Amino acid sequence: PPMETRPPPIETETEQQRRLMQYADSMQRTREAVRRQRERIREEGGAAEAIRSAEAHRTRGDAAIGSDRREEALGAYSMAVAELAGMEADARAAWALVLAKSSRSQALLLLRRHEEVLEDATDAHVLLERHGERFDPLESARVAEE
Repeated sequence: PPMETRPPPIETETEQQRRLMQYADSMQRTREAVRRQRERIREEGGAAEAIRSAEAHRTRGDAAIGSDRREEALGAYSMAVAELAGMEADARAAWALVLAKSSRSQALLLLRRHEEVLEDATDAHVLLERHGERFDPLESARVAEE
């Protein structure tokens, strides 16, 4: 009999569609959060509130990870990232974004979403390199190691 040249799919078509729908929903929520965040920044004139909000989301994600609620943690970390989107030029916001992306990459790793892990880890690493002299060297090294 002829050999099957294609390997069996890792995901079924239904699983792929479900994952794509989750991704699309996440993108829509992130876009809306970014729009609200940019409006708030314009009104307030700074990144402090966005950083506080992102830290609250990250803390909620940490609690969810500790309770093995991975999807919930991923959502919280994604909200933290969304709060800080577009603020990379501010060193304080960039550091909070590094922490949010690092945390989200860990949640994604637990969910076995490896391509997204690589994307977040790369983004965090680029921010660490871009703002390296402004960040605490020990904390930067710890995050880079993770």
